[in-house]
Formats: sequence, structure tokens, C-alpha cells
Amino acid sequence: MILELPAAARRVSLRWRADDGVRDLVGHLVAANDQWYVVLPEDRPAVWVPRDRAEAVRQVPERTVLPSSTPADLERAVERSRPALRRARIGGWRLADDSVLALGDPGPAPDDALDAVDRFAGARVAVRTLPGAPVAELTELAAARTSVRVVLTASSPSDPLGGVPLSRGWALDLAAEDAAALSAAEAAGFTEHHRALLMVRD
Repeated sequence: MILELPAAARRVSLRWRADDGVRDLVGHLVAANDQWYVVLPEDRPAVWVPRDRAEAVRQVPERTVLPSSTPADLERAVERSRPALRRARIGGWRLADDSVLALGDPGPAPDDALDAVDRFAGARVAVRTLPGAPVAELTELAAARTSVRVVLTASSPSDPLGGVPLSRGWALDLAAEDAAALSAAEAAGFTEHHRALLMVRD
């Protein structure tokens, strides 16, 4: 259920013959042998493709994330920018040490997925998600302490301002209650892109 994604996993495009027609699948190739290709898409669980049904497979570049990208794409990029000793996936959810970015389909029911994540981490994990995402309604999180994060973007590199910068310095992740940091970011040319929720269970 939980996959530790190898650092060298290649992103591929795989065309294969499903029972209902030809399909194209894009994701990271996490395993391959004489019988199967196992591809992990960005937003759902791994797909096992019989090798004899594969028509073509080729390596493709990693997804480019820009200031104009969707909130989900930026959230995944922000998550990748944070230091972590361990990274793993449970379907579309991304695990990093003691937190999980809960976007997409985890595979099992969300409550069961959270239990699996806690067992993997050996402790309760912080859950980051977007307003309106199904995870926001989890029964396990009904009494959670929730804070709001503001993700701001700029069209060119800038100083990180104490936030969590991406590789080119054009995105910041700041606490909504940190008015001074938000004002400094706006003065430096950043504008609000979207808001995220960080939930911590008791």
C-alpha cells in the first residue's frame, strides 16, 4: 500500500491495451520485470500493466511547475522542496517524514490510509491538503487543530523571506496569521496564489 519511491525512478509515458481499448499512462516507473510494468501516476495508486499488453514506453521529462500552475501542482512542488530523510507514496498521497500531502486518491479509504501513514511514520502525522478536498471531511480529523497556510508566487526569483522557497525562489509558503511575513512578501512582489490547510490530530 505504501511505496518508497526510488530517487532514480524515471517518469515515463506508457501506451497499453486495456480490456476497453488503448490507454496512455504517465507516471514514475517503480518496477519492471518480464511480466509487469508498475507505474505510479501523480494522483492515484500504482497501475500494474501486463508487459505483453504494452505497446510503447518512453521516458518523459518531469512536470514543469510555474507560478500559474494549479494549486495541486504547486502543493506537490512545495512538498518536494522541503528537506526529508524518508519519502514515500500511498496512492496520490505523498509522505515525508512526519507529514503527508493528502491530494488525489490514496487507494484505501482515507481513514484507513491515515492509519497506515501513522504506522509507517511511527507517530501521528500532520496532514496538509486543500480546502474542499475530501480529506478535509475525514472522521479522524473531525477534532483536528487546523491552521491555514498561504502560498504566494512571484514571476521572478526573489529572496526566500524566511518561508519555504522552491528551486527558483518564486513561491513562498507562509502562515496566514503571520501578517508581517505576508506584508514583506507582498512588498517583494509576491501575490497570493491559493490557501492550504494543515491539520494536526490530537
